[in-house]
Amino acid sequence: NTPLPNDPTLNKLIMYGTPNEGTKMASTDNWRSMLNLVTNVSALALGTVVPVLPKIMTIIKAIALKVTDLPGINDLEETSEILEHLNSRGVDRTNYFVFTSKYEPQRKLLKHLFDEYLVDRAIFKRQPNDSVTPVAGAIFKAREEPVIMLEDTQFYIANEGDEVSHFSYLHP
Repeated sequence: NTPLPNDPTLNKLIMYGTPNEGTKMASTDNWRSMLNLVTNVSALALGTVVPVLPKIMTIIKAIALKVTDLPGINDLEETSEILEHLNSRGVDRTNYFVFTSKYEPQRKLLKHLFDEYLVDRAIFKRQPNDSVTPVAGAIFKAREEPVIMLEDTQFYIANEGDEVSHFSYLHP
């Protein structure tokens, strides 16, 4: 591939948990599903202990649903025109390297339940993910016919036992 005029030159690009082919986490519909589930579970679990909680959760849900149309987040949806444009550019990608993970909390019960039922099942439909980005999308393998092909030496996927989430890639 020949570089396009005025494109910057990169010696190496290392990406951590980047939603290169988008993420279901950016979908407004998935946010609505998750908010519905969280508010319903909270109301059931804590509604009798804290009687005002169901009303508070309903208010939070109403506020959140009105602000889910966020342009920067919408650009990370799997069908985003911006991602389609970026991924279709004719540039050399042999200098791309991706680090991602299959995050599964191992020790804390509530974290595990949140991750399993809200993130893994409700949003990612059981696709391996780092809690924000699907593994396949991070390494450009989410599509049946990938636009970008990385060699196996260009990506690393941390295992579930490593407990590396999207928010802990750069923690020591």
